Amino acid sequence: MISSSDSDIQLLEVAVNRVTSLMPGIKEFELVPGVGLESLPAASPGAHIKVRIGNGHWRAYSVVNHEDSERYVIAVRLCGGFSEGSQYLHDFVEEGDVLEILPPENGFALAEQAERAVLLAGGIGITPLIGLGRKMKALGMAVEFHYLGRREDDMAYVTEV
Repeated sequence: MISSSDSDIQLLEVAVNRVTSLMPGIKEFELVPGVGLESLPAASPGAHIKVRIGNGHWRAYSVVNHEDSERYVIAVRLCGGFSEGSQYLHDFVEEGDVLEILPPENGFALAEQAERAVLLAGGIGITPLIGLGRKMKALGMAVEFHYLGRREDDMAYVTEV
């Protein structure tokens, strides 16, 4: 957990510009720079941001878009009773609200010199791979995408793959 006493941590305030229901149980949140911010640090493909939820804890969500300093898009699956983060975002966060986040981090190293990539995703785990797949295609890589879910109407961004 990150506490407010950590002086080297850069908190960012973002405004919730748009909340869209992608399908039952999955909402997409568009976050834009809040007061005092002209832009956001660009998120590389596959990156995530940490969002402070109502109880002060932090939850990580993959950034669907990438290399965009004007907005972050995250998709959140409601995991009622299991994830206090998704429950908070689904039940309490609305357009116009302000959230505290931490700048993007990335644990996926994109091997830009690769000629071919195979991407595997399941359920909401698609979110970091959307940006990676887009970047790989832009680099001219051959991309093979496999996306599994319980039902097609439960698979966010299925038209992207």
